[in-house]
This record gives sequence, structure tokens and C-alpha cells, in this order.
Amino acid sequence: MRINTNHENQADRAYRFIDEKSASGMAIDNILFKYKQYKKLTQNEVIDIIKKQGKNFDKTAHQNLWKRLWKDASTRNIQAKQYGELVVNNQWLWYQETWIPKILELLSG
Repeated sequence: MRINTNHENQADRAYRFIDEKSASGMAIDNILFKYKQYKKLTQNEVIDIIKKQGKNFDKTAHQNLWKRLWKDASTRNIQAKQYGELVVNNQWLWYQETWIPKILELLSG
């Protein structure tokens, strides 16, 4: 998702702002948009958090876990977007709020 664009055809969605005192504006109660910014972690930070939870976890275990979770390499990056974001080449930053619970779930199951 792009946070901002210069042209409406570049955006995933376009919104039109209307005057709240106009007829259309009076018909709308309240709309609130909230952008959620997740805390991003490097692989080493993820490993440290999981180790502090008492799990035997290292870089190899982390790599094997996500490879097991997303077997198809061609769609792996798309499937993993709810858990992190690809920054450069194969460098990921993982979302603490979604990836850590998923790892703990997979390790305990």
C-alpha cells in the first residue's frame, strides 16, 4: 500500500473530501481512518525474543520455519506480507505484532 501518491490513478484507493456542511457531508456520520505502523524487527531481534521465551531458536531454525510455512518460492514474498516486509533483496523486517505470535504457535504445535 502506498501512503501517498501524486496522481489518483497511482493509488490503491482514491478518496474525495467533501465539506461537512454540504448535503452529502450531512448524510455521513463519522469516518475515521487509522494507519497502523507495526514495530519492525530484524532476524536477529526476532531470534533474541524467541530465545527469551525459552525456545531453542537460531538463524537456521528461523529460515527452516518460514521455508516450511511458505514452500512455493515464487509466491513466498506475497504470502509473507502480513508478517513483515521485504526491504532490500532478501532482507526482511518482521512485524513483532504478527510474526512473533506465529513463530510461537508453530513451535508449540
